[in-house]
Amino acid sequence: MSIHKKPNNSIKFLLNDLGLQYNIPFTIAGIQGFDGQILSVVPHETACYRCVFGEPPPDKKKSPIPVMSPTCGVIGSFEAIEVIKGVLNLKGRLLNVLLMVNIEMGDFVKIVITPNQTCRCR
Repeated sequence: MSIHKKPNNSIKFLLNDLGLQYNIPFTIAGIQGFDGQILSVVPHETACYRCVFGEPPPDKKKSPIPVMSPTCGVIGSFEAIEVIKGVLNLKGRLLNVLLMVNIEMGDFVKIVITPNQTCRCR
């Protein structure tokens, strides 16, 4: 039995839309098993979550892979650092970059993304 009213993907798309609507920079992170991803967005300047993932997928009842606590710690730490860098206006933010992390294999991959000019965030 899940305690969440909405799946995480729906919340990420809602956060994206509200950040864009109110012109508030934000960072979105997600985890599943040993994998995580992080994306920072500056509204109307960088690619947004919808530019990368399109429309929300159909709701799923539950994930086949559990959330791993160590993954939460690693990805949560990266997300916190992204927010701190944004507040302090520091260099090195993950703008127009999707950071994909696999802590099982120790892989960190930066995927450069381009804002989708047909995205409704433009």
